[in-house]
Amino acid sequence: MNRNSVMMGFSALAVAAGCASEMPPAMDDESLDDDGARGSGYFLLRHDTRTCDGTSCGGYWVSPVNGGTARCADGTARGRCYVAAMDLDALGLSDEAQAALARDAVTPDDAPRIIVRGSIAPAATHADGVFVAREVWRASTPVALHGAVVHVTAAGESLTLSRLNSPVSERITDLDTTDSGLSPEVCAEARRASRAPQGILAVGLRAFGSDAQGAATPTFHTTQVFHRVMDDDDVVPVRSAMLPPPLATP
Repeated sequence: MNRNSVMMGFSALAVAAGCASEMPPAMDDESLDDDGARGSGYFLLRHDTRTCDGTSCGGYWVSPVNGGTARCADGTARGRCYVAAMDLDALGLSDEAQAALARDAVTPDDAPRIIVRGSIAPAATHADGVFVAREVWRASTPVALHGAVVHVTAAGESLTLSRLNSPVSERITDLDTTDSGLSPEVCAEARRASRAPQGILAVGLRAFGSDAQGAATPTFHTTQVFHRVMDDDDVVPVRSAMLPPPLATP
């Protein structure tokens, strides 16, 4: 049985009222090499649906979340890199979780459902290298990404937004899902999960509303959310998580 995993990229923060804007485009220098290419961090994941002989297609495309270039396994810097397989050993995902990720990796370029955190690495068995994942984040529905992708975590009564692949962060009062197009169930779960220890990844634009006294309040108009993929304690870990690409498009 072939097991496959997917990753998806983040992009946008959004807030409803007031003037919306993207967060400043800063980068995390610790994850960049001398040429400014990213070898590790958060990446959008998409399954390569091409068919061919060998391993030069049918694997995965990974591209840095919030833009920039990646250092591919062959040493070149590109906006996206091809990898032959995903190494999920560190995650211990169940067969069911991996099957769901494999299905969700088949998406349009502008609407990824999987974001992975990890690094591109060479592999003796794959000339195109593999992606070694430390975290996987999944969106419940495919939505085109517009804006910045941020990690949302609780900070007392407020929320902290941390732009992925960047040292930039700021506090907001709440997530705003007004006119987001997301279902009420997805919006309610996003609010709950944003207060949980793992937080959520959100896509959208930053803006300012006003409270009952007319004071400006920073908010985030959210148009897409990603939840971290975790196994329950009673799920048997997979025996081998060096995953080949799918044999067929799910």
